[in-house]
Amino acid sequence: MSKNELLLAVESNRTIKDLETNNKYKFRIKAENIYGIGEPLETTSSITVKPSYDASDAPDTPKITEYNATYIKLK
Repeated sequence: MSKNELLLAVESNRTIKDLETNNKYKFRIKAENIYGIGEPLETTSSITVKPSYDASDAPDTPKITEYNATYIKLK
């Protein structure tokens, strides 16, 4: 690399909206710099869209440890 060339790497994150859960997608990315727009790069494998969190399990059945006419204690 000559002293007149500048190498600049920028890592970017992008959010893509309206993708359907459990569908597979491939992406093509183009880089742009002072020399123009480069040829697109394509992902080597599909990416499956999933929720950002897993559904929680149902809670366990509570156990009554104490009670009376106006009070109940659960464990």
